[in-house]
Amino acid sequence: MKKAVIVFQKNRILGKVKTRLADSIGDEAALLCYSQMIEFTHQLLLKVDAEIHLFYAEFVELTSIENWQSHVQKGNDLGERMHNAFKNLKSKGYDQVIIIGTDCLELTSKIINNAFTALNSTDYVLGPATDGGYYLLGLTELSDLLFLNKEWSNSQVFQTTYEAIQQQNKTVFLLEKLSDIDTFEDLRAYQEKTGNILFEQHIRSTNKIIPVNKS
Repeated sequence: MKKAVIVFQKNRILGKVKTRLADSIGDEAALLCYSQMIEFTHQLLLKVDAEIHLFYAEFVELTSIENWQSHVQKGNDLGERMHNAFKNLKSKGYDQVIIIGTDCLELTSKIINNAFTALNSTDYVLGPATDGGYYLLGLTELSDLLFLNKEWSNSQVFQTTYEAIQQQNKTVFLLEKLSDIDTFEDLRAYQEKTGNILFEQHIRSTNKIIPVNKS
């Protein structure tokens, strides 16, 4: 069984990542947070039993992790870019393919491995996010209905995707609902929920967030 994880991530460019979070903490702090989220995601993927493919928004960044493959996303909107990424890997013979982003600090390697296990007996796996989107989508076969000619970045993304699967009379396994980190409120809610404080807030004129040293 040939398995792959697609990781969609933005390039680490000041002013172009976590813009809603930046509205509260500034561009530099938002970039720092996003870099930490990327590293968090990459670390959990080291415990996932699948090949890893990084799909960058604009250009390929260097990674020190051996055997991971890098690509540039292609398409006019998020749905088209995801569709093309899935199509790329399915054409390479992968039987099971999962896509994730780099915004969910509640995601674990166990959840991703469980998603692959579910794909042994179901057509699709979906991980709903609390904002109405999804943090994970896994599949064994590719369908245009899930990606093309759809509206994105709204609270109905998960529901419309789920309905598109049902319309095809395909089976879907639902994972637990998790939260993405897009705003300052999301970050604080995550800290309160998990007690895992990855960032320490300093109430200063710069209003920056710096990482906590846990060593």
